[in-house]
Amino acid sequence: MTFNPKVSIVIPVYNGSDYLKEAIESALAQTYKNIEIIVVNDGSNDNGNTQRIALSYGNEIRYYYKENGGTATALNFGIEKMQGEYFSWLSHDDVYYPEKISTQIEYLNKQTNKKIVLYSDFTYIDEKFTIIQHIRLPEYAPGMFRPVFIQGGFINGCTLLIPKICFVACGLFNPELRITQDYDLWFKISEKFEFHHIAELLIYYRIHKDQDTLKLGNIRSDEANLLYIGFLKKIKRDEISKFSKKNHSGYYAYFSLRMSEFQFFKAKKYALKLAILNLPFSNFKELHNNLYLIVTLIENKIVKRFFKVLKILSKNIPYQNNI
Repeated sequence: MTFNPKVSIVIPVYNGSDYLKEAIESALAQTYKNIEIIVVNDGSNDNGNTQRIALSYGNEIRYYYKENGGTATALNFGIEKMQGEYFSWLSHDDVYYPEKISTQIEYLNKQTNKKIVLYSDFTYIDEKFTIIQHIRLPEYAPGMFRPVFIQGGFINGCTLLIPKICFVACGLFNPELRITQDYDLWFKISEKFEFHHIAELLIYYRIHKDQDTLKLGNIRSDEANLLYIGFLKKIKRDEISKFSKKNHSGYYAYFSLRMSEFQFFKAKKYALKLAILNLPFSNFKELHNNLYLIVTLIENKIVKRFFKVLKILSKNIPYQNNI
């Protein structure tokens, strides 16, 4: 029997008249036809422009208006209204490749376990749909997903295809989060369901000046710091052990480096503390590399000098395979 589940494409929108038409058109253009398109207007105040665009599609989409509450509430509203077995998020300013859903259903059709989450590569575009860059994600086995993901492995939420059962088992998006509601939920879902990577470009992700991630800079920083510190507290030690081959100090040190790159400095310091606490458990082969990375991340000059001495000493200790 051919696997042909209904897929619900949910488009949350707030003051989205500039790009909403492109998003809806890309959903309607899907080569996979067993879909429904749900547009949730999150209280737009643009003189009815967003609503007019949505209503112009008549019965081709299901349109709802709600009071403004943020992206998480609009997504949750759409999930509650969906009739499909699988959920696919489409931001109002992004665009699907025509084969986005069909590629994912084809992948699922080959799997024995169809209660898995799929994610893919994606393409950056600008306001005028000029291609900026293709993003190809590294390939990891589903069992390695969580340690990579929480370390700052970037996943675009609109590439995902999620079984509806995931929301029953793990809950919905946290409405108190403005920026990190997606990563917060992916982490919860990944505890119970596998995430599989499809190495295909399936969405166009638009970069423009009106994005919330750009306008809500301070909120983004505060939420992200709490998010990543929470990840480190919640992930199981054996998950990190399996991924890092028991090099916990090295894992935390690299985590700290990634947080420094993102400028999430509270999370950086927390991860660095864990790297230092786990340093004594490094074997001689790992010790030099771990020390080197820790030294580059430490800001206190006295502590930094101490670790530089340890680094020099560790470099001169011969590594023995039988230890």
